[in-house]
Amino acid sequence: TCGDGKLDPAEQCDDGNNVDGDGCESNCKKTAPVTCGDGKLDPGEECDDGNKVDGDGCEANCTKTPSPLCGNGIKDPGEECDDGNKTPGDGCENDCKKTPSELCGNGVKDPGEQCDDGNKVPGDGCENNCTKTPVCGDEVVDPNEECDDGNAIPGDGCEPNCKFSPTPTEIVECGALPATGNGRICELTAGSGKTLLEGDILTPGKVFRGGQVLIDEQGKIACVDCDCSAQASGATVVTCPDAVVSPGLINAHDHITYANNEPYVASSEKANERFEHRHDWRKGLRGHTKITTNGGASGAVISHLELRFAMGGATSIVGSGSARGLLRNLDKADAQEGLNKPAVDYETFPLKDGGDGTLISSGCGYAAFVTSDAASYVPHIAEGIDIEAHNEFLCVEGLNGGTDLMKGNAAFIHGVAALPPDTAWMALDGTHLIWSPRTNVSLYGDTAPVTLYARSGAIIALGTDWTRSGSSNMLRELKCVADLNEVYFDSFFSDEEIWKMPTLNAAKAARMDDVIGVLANGRFADIAVFRKNNHEDFRAVIEALPEDVALVLRAGKALYGEDQIVDGLANVGGCSAIEVCGEAKKACTAETNNTLQQLKSAGDQYIPLFTCGGAPANEPTCQPFRATSVKGSTVYDGLPKEGDQDGDGIPDAEDNCPTVFNPIRPMDNGFQPDFDRDGVGDACDPCPLSAESGNCPVFTPGDYDMDGVADNIDNCFSVPNPMQEDQDSDGLGDACDPCPEAAGACPTTIYNVKKRLVSTGDSVKITNVLVTGVGADGYFVQVVDGDAGFAGADYSGAFVFASAAGAKPAVGDRVDLDPVKVGEYYGQIQLSNATFTVKSSGNAAPAPVVVAPAEVATDGARAAALEGVVVQVQNVVVTNANPDTQDYGEFVVTDDLRVDDYLYVVDPRPFIGDEFTSLSGVLTYRNSNSKLEPRSADDLEEAAPTARIAAIEPAFGYLRAGTEGVQTFPQPMMLKLARAMTTATVVTITSDSTDVVVVDGGVTVPANATEVAITFDAVNANALVNLSAALNGTSATAQIRVLGATEQPTTLAIAPTPTLVDPSATKTFTVSIDVPAPAGGFIVNLVAAPADAGTLPAEVTIAENAMEATFDFIAGATEQAVVITATLGALSAEAEVDIASGPA
Repeated sequence: TCGDGKLDPAEQCDDGNNVDGDGCESNCKKTAPVTCGDGKLDPGEECDDGNKVDGDGCEANCTKTPSPLCGNGIKDPGEECDDGNKTPGDGCENDCKKTPSELCGNGVKDPGEQCDDGNKVPGDGCENNCTKTPVCGDEVVDPNEECDDGNAIPGDGCEPNCKFSPTPTEIVECGALPATGNGRICELTAGSGKTLLEGDILTPGKVFRGGQVLIDEQGKIACVDCDCSAQASGATVVTCPDAVVSPGLINAHDHITYANNEPYVASSEKANERFEHRHDWRKGLRGHTKITTNGGASGAVISHLELRFAMGGATSIVGSGSARGLLRNLDKADAQEGLNKPAVDYETFPLKDGGDGTLISSGCGYAAFVTSDAASYVPHIAEGIDIEAHNEFLCVEGLNGGTDLMKGNAAFIHGVAALPPDTAWMALDGTHLIWSPRTNVSLYGDTAPVTLYARSGAIIALGTDWTRSGSSNMLRELKCVADLNEVYFDSFFSDEEIWKMPTLNAAKAARMDDVIGVLANGRFADIAVFRKNNHEDFRAVIEALPEDVALVLRAGKALYGEDQIVDGLANVGGCSAIEVCGEAKKACTAETNNTLQQLKSAGDQYIPLFTCGGAPANEPTCQPFRATSVKGSTVYDGLPKEGDQDGDGIPDAEDNCPTVFNPIRPMDNGFQPDFDRDGVGDACDPCPLSAESGNCPVFTPGDYDMDGVADNIDNCFSVPNPMQEDQDSDGLGDACDPCPEAAGACPTTIYNVKKRLVSTGDSVKITNVLVTGVGADGYFVQVVDGDAGFAGADYSGAFVFASAAGAKPAVGDRVDLDPVKVGEYYGQIQLSNATFTVKSSGNAAPAPVVVAPAEVATDGARAAALEGVVVQVQNVVVTNANPDTQDYGEFVVTDDLRVDDYLYVVDPRPFIGDEFTSLSGVLTYRNSNSKLEPRSADDLEEAAPTARIAAIEPAFGYLRAGTEGVQTFPQPMMLKLARAMTTATVVTITSDSTDVVVVDGGVTVPANATEVAITFDAVNANALVNLSAALNGTSATAQIRVLGATEQPTTLAIAPTPTLVDPSATKTFTVSIDVPAPAGGFIVNLVAAPADAGTLPAEVTIAENAMEATFDFIAGATEQAVVITATLGALSAEAEVDIASGPA
């Protein structure tokens, strides 16, 4: 029996208790060994980030990094107390944890204890500090509870989960509708003109069960009530007794021109990758994968997307593009299908940061701020979970030199990196949120803090984003919202609140709620009908499946629905039958100028129009997940479990919102978000701006952090610090100063920079690093073995950009960089804007880190860690002498490792097959490739050199028939080697004609020489003889023309002609023939006409084997036209000369 203290067969241990983690588990298995630094959170560990680096949020001993503010007398996030000293045992320990009672855990309830169960097990009813475990239903309002009435009765004002009951929806029972006689969702009774829909009518705050909606002849709603019959005489009646009638869904955010992309599926080795900012995946920054996309979807593919959304109940979209027909494109004035409203102004890059992927952690130095006076402006803001994403919020709020975009016409898309002041400010200014949860979760493992937004009063709309990482239609996006709400948000949102996100709230975001988004008189009849499937009211829409969509109308005309209903109603034309999960439907596509089959052929290859039986193939996940800690962020699998009921990776006993998902994000500096520092997390705090929960203040612009100090004089305007402490007097308050005790740039290390523990854009101080290489526009520095703080080769090197004209230290210098700016350039973490001080010079280079080529080649296992470090590969072979279309001076060795010429040009260039005993240099990342940068010839140790041919030059020459042991003319033809060899090299050269014989069958290049002339016997005249030479896998070719013994030229030319000569000036001319002159040369006669126009020699000689000669003409003083004639036997040529003064 397990637990009886006796070791029975099949038991590994039995310690007589049921306490886990004490060496013997409650199942009588030994407690798994705790391994600090393995990246897994073991019992007894506060954290485990997989490394042994202190100060990164998780210490080397797997305890959380103490707050740098511990001891300042202010209870900061993550602190249980702060008494302003470092004295242990005084009630507040020096790590800002409460001093445990010496008697707590003795099983006796001593004074000051709420309980004592004799153990230190959290969550068992009595906590390890002898306070009662908060329990919903104990009539005590605990932290994270809104109320507690001691019962589990829903709807009584306090729900069973201790949240206030939502305002109930008014249910109007209009009477039961008769069942359809055809077994379908809806049944049609033909009429004319108007249309009357019958079903459960959904409106904000009220449901008419068995109610009616009347649509007039203009496609607008004329009546919403239990009985509209008085106005419905002769109307076509569509009765749907087991269905809800809803406004058509509005997709408030998509990029429809990217519909020609399949959902992104990461490679197996990248399956756990999540990003911190949208530029990470857009540009492949900070060591992340770049997600490639194509934004050129055809009209047919876009129409396929619109039909896919219509078949899911949508009637409108804000999609940064448009196509003919189907959905209303609210951001295109000419594609709203008759709505005639001002177009939504859609802006993907309101900070103009898209081109280079600008990441800024502080300040507002973005390229520009795109403002808009449109009725509705929907910019993408703060898409990510890092400090760079949150900085966008500060700047578009007009803080820190930014521009205020937070206006009453705006709706921010994404808004993920939000804090309470951001959401409160948005609510105050009437700026809405457009939420795209699936794309947020699939890319970042987290999403916008929507419970915080809602509590702040911000309106939340819904959008799918795009096919690459979002939902295939609005029903799948609603499914994602419902799952997040139930599993991770403690059912914060009611069904009606969720339903309003893609209906009324989306219309409000577009500033079009006066015409669409709600079933009300005078609105356009954009309507979707959904089968209830045993779900009531708004839940029927949230849970709808593809086959449940019974009818979709745009301005009263059918776009899609059950076949017999579409046939009986006015529709947009071109309606074709389509079976959807076993049910007969029709889709109307005439407006798109495509048939249904044409649209399917165009778009089904990316995402099909519908999927039966569950999620579409490769649907991006909606389960939060992050496998890697970044700047102290939480690692979590998103699976709720005992002890972590919200699945955010933080044990319930430590979680400041145990039932609401709120992990530590990279932007949170290692602490769970708790802006007002009251111990209740922002995600579940009814009053997140103030610890006084009974008196929630109204947010006031001008004091972002609500600390009573105006932003324009606040030395930490984004972090509450009412006392404005500033130990180093640098103007930056201690509460937000990363190094409050040192003025100027904060000291850090290359390790921290390369591990991304320092934000891009920060200016820091790095001391005593060794310069290992200097290039045209920068230099490399490294921490080397023996240095103070040396922690291994990985992440020990970096590149410092200095520009071509910038000052640079020398190789071997020890330098301090103070300050130096941290940045990223096309995927490479680099330093820039450095002020360096040389501490010493002539220091020895570090020993290279010996690695396998595959480890440091592009995407190699150690390529990122060793970038900027001196490394060495051994016994490699050249596999590509020029890997690029153009010649950039690079070559490739074993396992695709590139060798570059940034620091040293390898000359001569190695050939394929050349072997190196070793290659050393600095590893860098440039132009999307990892590359080895040799620093000098000493970094290349070649194996036994191999003789190779470089060329035969010139590649063309002449010989004359009947000559022996001669060289070509006008220049001798040379065989050239790629490098000089230490011994003589014999090279065979062959001729393809017996008219030319290579003397000795080739040449011998002397030792230590690189070239030698080739000697020939010319037997007979030949217009073209081909030569070829080969040696050790290299070759070269050339051509020879053999002239007859007395062969004469056939052409004579003179140049330049025509030409201009100043009076009395000298001009040089060239006469040329088409074959070299024979022995004795040629005499060319010269004459000018008129004869007195100037002076020139009577003749000029073209020397033996030459093909040209020059002479000077001295112009006379008179301006006139002159012709110079050259003659050679029967050949002649003329040059036209104009003696005239040229421009001054």
